[in-house]
Amino acid sequence: EKHFTGPGPQPKFIEEGQHIPMLNIFGVLRPDSQNSLPMSYIHLERTVSATSDDDSLVVTDADVLLYKYEGTSISDTIDFVYTNFDSAFSNNEYRPTMFSFESGKSYKISCNVDGLPELTSVTTIPLIPKIVNEQISNSSNLLSFAIEPDPLAELYDIYFLINNELFTTRLLKPETGNIQVSLEFNETNATVGELT
Repeated sequence: EKHFTGPGPQPKFIEEGQHIPMLNIFGVLRPDSQNSLPMSYIHLERTVSATSDDDSLVVTDADVLLYKYEGTSISDTIDFVYTNFDSAFSNNEYRPTMFSFESGKSYKISCNVDGLPELTSVTTIPLIPKIVNEQISNSSNLLSFAIEPDPLAELYDIYFLINNELFTTRLLKPETGNIQVSLEFNETNATVGELT
């Protein structure tokens, strides 16, 4: 068994002319909001050569547009603006001013910066997870139920709020069957109820 202990083989010489400037994108499209502000965002950085002294990678002057599809036709265009909405969020990112993403719908993002190739990506928002077992039980302070997985979603973050205390767990979709969720919690006064 081999373990990673450091970087692999490095080039002996770096030629400045080999670097082609490009964009890197990281984005999250979410249907929820915080204080009536959409939680979705796009983060853009430009690549620099290995010998560059420039440590400012974040791109703040891009044109970022999102296109919503109905079938094969574009039904809406959403402009993402570089902002932090008056310090509502911890970082400045490209964010939509007013928009709610819909489960099951497809979206295409387009990022344009002068002097760099256009960057595009297409995604479909997964459907809202369906809970198979709907009863919550406080036996042994263990909450158990199953989620019917969506073909488009591989990673699931589960949040439970019990008496103002937040419990979380992260699960990967199994190769077959439902996602089994079990969470131990400290509360002794949890009551039987239904998940929503």
